[in-house]
Amino acid sequence: MTKVVPVGSNVLIKQDKGENKTKGGLHLPDQSVKLPGTGVVLAVGKDVEECQEGDGVVFNKYDIRTVEVEEQDWAVIEEDKILVRVVD
Repeated sequence: MTKVVPVGSNVLIKQDKGENKTKGGLHLPDQSVKLPGTGVVLAVGKDVEECQEGDGVVFNKYDIRTVEVEEQDWAVIEEDKILVRVVD
C-alpha cells in the first residue's frame, strides 16, 4: 500500500463520521450535518509545529480538502485552519 505523507504545514486527518440522521429517522445530506468537524491526526507535514499524530482536532469542515490516492479518500487541512487540539 502506498503511504500518504502530507507536506509543508498540512495535516492528514481521519474525520469522525457526523450523525446524518435525525431523531425521527430522516436522513440528512452531508451539507446539513453540523459544523465544526472532529477527527484524529494521522500524519503531519515537516513544517507543522503544534499538532502530533494521535491528537484529536476540531476544525471547520469547509477547510478540509479531500484527495484521492489509489481509490481511497484522505482528508487534508492546513495546520492554521485547525481550531482546537484535544490531547490526553
